[in-house]
Amino acid sequence: MPECCDHDDYQSVFSGRFARRTSKRYQRRGLTPAARAIVGYVESRGISGATVLEIGGGVGHLQVELLRRGAADVVILHRVVCCYPDYATLLSVAAGHARRALAYSHPPVNVVNRVQFGTENVYRWVTRNDFRTFIHPPEGMVRAAEAGGLTLTYRRHARDWDVVGLAR
Repeated sequence: MPECCDHDDYQSVFSGRFARRTSKRYQRRGLTPAARAIVGYVESRGISGATVLEIGGGVGHLQVELLRRGAADVVILHRVVCCYPDYATLLSVAAGHARRALAYSHPPVNVVNRVQFGTENVYRWVTRNDFRTFIHPPEGMVRAAEAGGLTLTYRRHARDWDVVGLAR
């Protein structure tokens, strides 16, 4: 898939400082509610001796938690879909790689998120930063993943993120 933005602009958002802060938060408090929901869903699908493909990766806390539980033939996209303009291609390709399940999170569609994302995107435009965030239609995202042969089996609102799970 083509890159969505300039590497330097992406790095300005997901910097070393961001990684350190995320890692410290995980060490102090464990998984966020949305990450716990993803791990719980994946674990419920049966993960013994299988593989994990985590797109986005963050600081690796989801992979660590799943490896502690025995791994999984799943694809995970935690806080990734909103950073990519072409959600349909992203999710359909991810679904094609999911042998058992696909789990992803996305920001809920609401006025607060639309204002926040819009404000951040305007700021980035003014500062000539090409990175943008997106609020995609939830049903469109599900349809894109279902086109890859998966069936919706899980939905949960977890604080600031919605978590969706699909299985083969």
